[in-house]
Amino acid sequence: MHYITKASGSALLPKLLGTYERELTAAIEEAISRSPTQIMDVGCAEGYYAVGLVRRLPQAVVLGYDIDSHAKASCLELAAANSVDSRVEILGFCDHSELRNRIGPGTLLVCDCEGFEWQLLDVEQVPSLAFADMIVELHGKTEEECKQEMNSRLGVTHDLQFITATPRSVEMVTAIQDWSEDDQMLALNEFRTNGQCWVWAKSKSA
Repeated sequence: MHYITKASGSALLPKLLGTYERELTAAIEEAISRSPTQIMDVGCAEGYYAVGLVRRLPQAVVLGYDIDSHAKASCLELAAANSVDSRVEILGFCDHSELRNRIGPGTLLVCDCEGFEWQLLDVEQVPSLAFADMIVELHGKTEEECKQEMNSRLGVTHDLQFITATPRSVEMVTAIQDWSEDDQMLALNEFRTNGQCWVWAKSKSA
């Protein structure tokens, strides 16, 4: 992927080095193997996942949502830099109505919206969520609370895999082996709090 020179709300260097959210690699590959035709990226920022996924899925289109105007502009810039802008639509706020109107067969929902996921991902309000695969970054609760809450919400409709952030090691990237120790650690730092976790929720109905 051709990248731009800025990131929105996250560190840039781990994305350029290929270590950003590396814990999700297996989940992302499995999601891709299920051949989604629509990706809804809520909290798309500059488009790391929106553009990356649509490059891997030539049959898919992307709906990217963000409330930050600079992030939306950056996402369009990144899509254009990778010649996929014709398959990427950038929108603003995503709510229950938007999900109800947009989710259909073959939807992959990627969600990193800083805690709003607890309001947004409600199967009672949006029954079609039951048919969407989801990769969700979870915020504002302990890891155990996240597991309990997501099992309560999605345990019937989805197979859930919880993923926890792991430490970074300089050995992961040969390109920075000759850098100073401080620069190496800065390059790999995603500035996360301890206990950061995600859920890979695979629809039982998809």
